[in-house]
Amino acid sequence: MTEENIRALARGFLKKNNLYNFPVNLNKAADAIGAVIIFEKLSPKISGLVIEVNDCEFPYIISVNILKAFNHKRFTIAHEIGHIVLNHLKKQKIMYEIGLLNSELKINKFEKEANIFASEILVPTDKLKQTLSWNLSDNGLSKLFQVSKEVIKYRLNQLRF
Repeated sequence: MTEENIRALARGFLKKNNLYNFPVNLNKAADAIGAVIIFEKLSPKISGLVIEVNDCEFPYIISVNILKAFNHKRFTIAHEIGHIVLNHLKKQKIMYEIGLLNSELKINKFEKEANIFASEILVPTDKLKQTLSWNLSDNGLSKLFQVSKEVIKYRLNQLRF
């Protein structure tokens, strides 16, 4: 999937689920896909993960490392929602079952795609362009969208600002 296709899918997800306000309501986004978010102490190397659960009211559980910073947790939730919306769980299971998931390359591709999705739902292109006329600093934009300054710099760089 191309980056633009992923961004278009993320914008469609926001529109379909009436997630127009920012910062985006990640609880509402999770509800829209049948996911429950739990916060727990995980290994410092793990920010979060998503598990598909059969025969359950919520088919997905997003587990987030409670030890991470607030903005980091928000990105993790958006990233895990990306895995669900982009159908990575099913693709990974199929690849595993037919023996194609023997390479870090596929996993890294999924992680990159989930990061693109997360950056778009947390800092939607149209909302970012709208706020640029407000002359906010990177720190101000970070607070407004409730993301790290690194995410803001990444998004501004994508827009060539």
